Amino acid sequence: MFWWGLDNGVHVDLPPADGIFKSGLFPGLWLDQSAIHSGDGKALLKVLAEGIRQARDVG
Repeated sequence: MFWWGLDNGVHVDLPPADGIFKSGLFPGLWLDQSAIHSGDGKALLKVLAEGIRQARDVG
């Protein structure tokens, strides 16, 4: 899986932080790379929920 961002109009590859892709555009959108590859929906939702919770606490 690849996660891309824009840097001065150029697409750049953004590696996951500790195995988690974190969106700079959508606060709280966190995706667990290993959960996606293994098809572990429960782990994927757990990380997503944590991202949403942290975004809510900051925002």
